[in-house]
Amino acid sequence: MKEHRPSVAKKSTEELVQQLEEHPQLRERLEAILAIVKQEGGQCESADAAEFALIEELRKLGNQALTEWAEHGQDKAAQQARAENPRAKRHSKKN
Repeated sequence: MKEHRPSVAKKSTEELVQQLEEHPQLRERLEAILAIVKQEGGQCESADAAEFALIEELRKLGNQALTEWAEHGQDKAAQQARAENPRAKRHSKKN
């Protein structure tokens, strides 16, 4: 199976910071990864400990990224449906 990688233009530091501010959970995960790399807090005494900590943070980052991707996709689909059918009724949960 061929891997699909979207082309990503290099962003300025300001653009990257702005995007991270729009996604605080992703920013938190990236900060945790950087803390491990910089060996802050003495949490990783060995390369093995650092590897396991990085793997866990990368899993969390991937999970958060996919969650935000799905939420964005759901919002985008709803907007598109409303644009295509402006008179359609919105369904909401009944109490």
